[in-house]
Amino acid sequence: MSRMICAGLFVTCALVASAPNARAQEEFSKSLANTFTGAQFRNYRWLDYPLDNFGVATAYRGKNLPPSDEDFLCSTFTCLGLARPAKPDLWLKLADGIKEKQGFAEVGCGGAVEASLKRSAEAMAEISLPRIASVLGLSAGGGVENSKTTRLIFGQVCVRKLLQGRFESFISSLKADPYGLKAAYERGNLVLLVGDLVVTSMEVTVSPSSKLKAQLEGTLSGKPTAIVGKASASGAISKSADGSYNLKVNSPVIIGYLAVHRGGQYLGRPMGAVPGGDPDWLGWQPTAVMPPRRTERN
Repeated sequence: MSRMICAGLFVTCALVASAPNARAQEEFSKSLANTFTGAQFRNYRWLDYPLDNFGVATAYRGKNLPPSDEDFLCSTFTCLGLARPAKPDLWLKLADGIKEKQGFAEVGCGGAVEASLKRSAEAMAEISLPRIASVLGLSAGGGVENSKTTRLIFGQVCVRKLLQGRFESFISSLKADPYGLKAAYERGNLVLLVGDLVVTSMEVTVSPSSKLKAQLEGTLSGKPTAIVGKASASGAISKSADGSYNLKVNSPVIIGYLAVHRGGQYLGRPMGAVPGGDPDWLGWQPTAVMPPRRTERN
């Protein structure tokens, strides 16, 4: 990861990945791919690090796949013209509770999906530590790679699906098109994230190296718990009686996604004709697309 591509993600330019962390990023996505092997996730792509944005309803334009940064149109709530909600349940449903109360997404949590991720938690513990540490503002050079992870706990695991009928009706009703969504749709070159996998929280217990311990103590400043991170991706650091530290991400994060490409195909029906949406996104084709690497262009 270079310094030019870190804005807009959980990591910042102060958290440029070292070589060990670069390997951890790759292993994180591979572990997810090995965990979610069923037909439901056949066309999903797995992230190298969790994100708090760029999930369902994120849009790109173009037919050269995967699209480049220059193809990026807008992220989730910007595309939908909604204020980003603070409440996790509204965030999951793509509803702001004011302008949009019903939401653009259906959400299913728990079950076999959650069990699959929790079964792999032990194997993913050391891989996840650098990712969780970076969310909480701990630098890659702070001894994270030399620390021992003793426990990893994932919160609820949820699958989100963007409702096709509602989204297409939204596009057809647009009077202004500041991000080019409607234009890309009508030209048949709109790439859209229509599904993603969200973890509502992540928690890891760490036996830190001396270097990381000093950084954690500095963050705590004598307090039992310190709230850190961004407002949209907050977390907490606390110290245990046995000398270990607990690092917790309190906000939902995205770990994988499904992208489809309209590809100029005629849908064979009016936009929005399927009120409940269709899980297979009729008239669209699965494809690969990566989240934007620079700050969102608004």
